[in-house]
Amino acid sequence: MSVEIIILCLTGIGWLIGQWILKNRELEYKHFERKAEVYQKYLNSFIEIAIDIRHGKPINLQQSYQLLLEFKKAILIWGKPRMIKDFIKYQELLQNMDMSDKAPVMTMDFLEKMIRRDLGHYDFMLKKGELAQIFLDANVKSILNRKNKK
Repeated sequence: MSVEIIILCLTGIGWLIGQWILKNRELEYKHFERKAEVYQKYLNSFIEIAIDIRHGKPINLQQSYQLLLEFKKAILIWGKPRMIKDFIKYQELLQNMDMSDKAPVMTMDFLEKMIRRDLGHYDFMLKKGELAQIFLDANVKSILNRKNKK
């Protein structure tokens, strides 16, 4: 086999690999846009519900259930396998949550981390609960800090 044929074959293989990588990047970008939109909607709704609870407003269970159902559909369509596994764990955390402790904050933190991981963020430098603290006011933070010190 001549050198020219080998070079031609290697060039062709290199071009095919490049096209495959380019197509995967385009697909990932489209998925990223769609996932980010869905996750943004869910987080916005979740925060609105938390604010309503904080102000003593009753929870609309039908609306909350519909929101969760839409989120599940989106995860099924757009989520990576790890996101699906994390969401199952998140549902278990919600079902077994003790509302009197810091569990709601840690559950919110878990939700935020799983969404960020699915969007490609690496949060290894963050401690447990730090993401959820973004939405907490000073009074709730001081209560949680006191509980952590005990």
